[in-house]
Amino acid sequence: MEISVKKIKEKSVSFLLAFGITLIIPWVVHYIGLGLNLKDPSFLGKTFLPMHIGVFLAAMIYGPFEGVLVGALAPIVSFMVTGMPIAAPFPMAQIMTIELTAYGFITGAIYNKTKNEYISLISGMLLGRVVVFIALSMNFIMIKNPKFLPTSFIVGGIMAGLVGIVIQLAIIPMIVKKLKK
Repeated sequence: MEISVKKIKEKSVSFLLAFGITLIIPWVVHYIGLGLNLKDPSFLGKTFLPMHIGVFLAAMIYGPFEGVLVGALAPIVSFMVTGMPIAAPFPMAQIMTIELTAYGFITGAIYNKTKNEYISLISGMLLGRVVVFIALSMNFIMIKNPKFLPTSFIVGGIMAGLVGIVIQLAIIPMIVKKLKK
């Protein structure tokens, strides 16, 4: 099978757009939070989960490798450019790197097998959180920090992000179906 240079360029440009979405949407959401002078400027990010959207899209449109790439790089690049997600004292950037990388791989791999947007998206969301729970549990065992319980972090994250999860379930499958036509 011969791949044309034009196809590679098209895929590269659209992949960079997906990666850009993963950086731009969170930036806009966080700056709206700053503009609203919220007590916690990351509140809107925790509620709407904007960085997740581009990762799930990249995983389903391009595959697990690209999903991993976007998931692993987005929190790091975003932190370097905007300072969000924070890296210390609470290691949100590191946790999100693990989380989004897992989402990218799991969602992309399941979508490649099933071609079902909802099954792959929900599976990615659930199994990605299992990966984060395991990583947090290993961290908890090593540092024994009672303020940082893995269960409370996962449950709290899901509860805070319910609006974002609903938005993702509503828009991501539609976008993927439109782009895959």
